[in-house]
Amino acid sequence: MIRLIYGPKGSGKTGTMIEDANAFAKQCDGATVFLTDTDRYTYTVNYNIRLVNVYEYDVHADVELSGFIRGLIASNADIMRIYIDGVNRMTHKQYDDLAEFFAELDKISTAHNVELVLTVSAEALPAYMQAYRLQHA
Repeated sequence: MIRLIYGPKGSGKTGTMIEDANAFAKQCDGATVFLTDTDRYTYTVNYNIRLVNVYEYDVHADVELSGFIRGLIASNADIMRIYIDGVNRMTHKQYDDLAEFFAELDKISTAHNVELVLTVSAEALPAYMQAYRLQHA
């Protein structure tokens, strides 16, 4: 399952995601991962969550990010939820150009029973995103 936390820049999407991740990590029996493109959340994300700055692993494109996510899941079958903050910054693409990437994420999520939660900086979402669970920040 894919869930999108969306809203315009500065609307609190990342804060909402961090609160959700911290609450989830306290009550889940498996692993939680938080992917970002910065080190600024080191002290706000719960220490039980695997916080990963994808740039430290040279992830800069959608194909690289989907492969990285597959690798995380392959190395840890206990992952229950992966949070991805700023997918458009990580992939260097606009949301209109990420439909195939989101379809790939949906396949990964379904095949491995891992929920993916992503932030989307947009007030109006592309049509393909309407199929996912939406949460306005």
